[in-house]
Amino acid sequence: MVIQFFSNDIWQFAGLAHMAMALFLKLGMTPFGTLIAGMVMHGVGYIFNDIDTGSDVTNLILCHFVGVGCEGRIESDFPLLLWFVIYSAGFVFGYYLMHLKDKDRFYKMVTVPLLLISVSVMIGEAVMGVGMMGGSGANVFYHMRLPEAFVCIVFVIANLGIYYRIKMRASIAFFVRRFMRKTETF
Repeated sequence: MVIQFFSNDIWQFAGLAHMAMALFLKLGMTPFGTLIAGMVMHGVGYIFNDIDTGSDVTNLILCHFVGVGCEGRIESDFPLLLWFVIYSAGFVFGYYLMHLKDKDRFYKMVTVPLLLISVSVMIGEAVMGVGMMGGSGANVFYHMRLPEAFVCIVFVIANLGIYYRIKMRASIAFFVRRFMRKTETF
């Protein structure tokens, strides 16, 4: 029970990621600089992935930063060094999305190609039995490699394009229905 209390999950990762991002921004890093830092962090995290120091106390501390491999005793979900690249990619995407003049055109250009790329890679991994989609156990997801992290990022951006289209159509339909109701009273 004590081990489960001190092990990590998404909430601990979120807190550490916010603090790391605040530090990077305080140091004057650009959004793209945080993405580079996230890729470097991922590389370091992957080198030390599935480490087991032999001490539960040390492993409980390390599990927040790198993936520890302790045969199920200590869970190491969302270690900071392996997942910060996704957090920073979201930051970069949001930063540039806020400055886009024509979001509609952007999503029209990227949604289908990104969806095809990400789904093709996922199907390929599943068929070949490799990587995150073809592996077994939770660690192939929680301790993913950098290329797989980028496939997830690309897939999320493609889905945001789909959600954007749905939102736009739903907004237009809502406006038309509301306008029609108001005109019926005249």
